[in-house]
Amino acid sequence: MFKVDKLVKFARKEIAKFSKSHQDETFYAFAIDANMLCLNSEECFERTLSGYVNDCDFRNRHIENWTDMTETDMDAEEVVLDLGAKYSGLDLDDKDACLKLINERGERNREKGNPYRLEEHIKDLRENTGDWDYQGFTEFSKRRGFDEDA
Repeated sequence: MFKVDKLVKFARKEIAKFSKSHQDETFYAFAIDANMLCLNSEECFERTLSGYVNDCDFRNRHIENWTDMTETDMDAEEVVLDLGAKYSGLDLDDKDACLKLINERGERNREKGNPYRLEEHIKDLRENTGDWDYQGFTEFSKRRGFDEDA
């Protein structure tokens, strides 16, 4: 069984300690995710959202030349190229054909629009503790009243 009084006492202590070193931030959410205490601030959320928007735009940009491909691009496109080779007979040595496939995928994604510019996705990102900067800033344990089995 959970020892609620112990959990609350521990959470209050940890939040107070945490807040002393984050006084310049405006927090909008607190959550318990499994055994983790999680917080996120407006400032962290805006930085995360901006990063996701920029990353999505970058991943779907039109690439003029094979030499413009970054290591990150290569990692991201590996599956697309492998599938093209396996199912469409793409010659992986034909860099123009590979780039064409990559740009076609990017164009389809650009036509759909960047999901991180849509309110629905922004709301999901805002509420997803996995994307919070302070996910698991501290954790409950058995000693602190947490029952893993329950």
